[in-house]
Amino acid sequence: MSNDDQRITSGDDIFGLAPEFLRPLAAMMPDIGLRTGYIPLGDPDDPATPGVVMLHMGPGVVLDRHAHSCERFETIVQGSLYVGDKVLHPGDVMRAAPYEFYGPHTAGPEGVLTCEVFSSFAAAYRVVYEMPDGTTKVFDWVAGDVPPEDVRELASRNAPVVTLDLESKVVN
Repeated sequence: MSNDDQRITSGDDIFGLAPEFLRPLAAMMPDIGLRTGYIPLGDPDDPATPGVVMLHMGPGVVLDRHAHSCERFETIVQGSLYVGDKVLHPGDVMRAAPYEFYGPHTAGPEGVLTCEVFSSFAAAYRVVYEMPDGTTKVFDWVAGDVPPEDVRELASRNAPVVTLDLESKVVN
């Protein structure tokens, strides 16, 4: 394979990757403590296309409990992630079946970088949340349909708490 055939992205440039229609979503992620890179593995307009999301969460950031309508697996690339009573480190893997809820998860004191692989790229940004009445609803973040605060509060309930002592890097 020649260098012309390779698509190489290094460092923080991964967070600049996104099809045009996902760039506004990627641009809003820092407001909630996240950075994302969206990489379709084929035609991003085809719902059957699988895809990858590179996700960086800052120290102590909580990712709400949610689900997706597809198979997904996620590996820790850098940092640590608190999942229930476990702490995940680089190389650890999580998976979820379609509509299987996971989270809330809390980034460790150094933050966390993960690589999520979705069997459907569209399911990465069409996120399923549990509603206060016990039903579920799909929120299409690209269409500007984001969960209201009461839903996000419910989704982050019982999140692992990470106390950050940035001087000594101790986690309580």
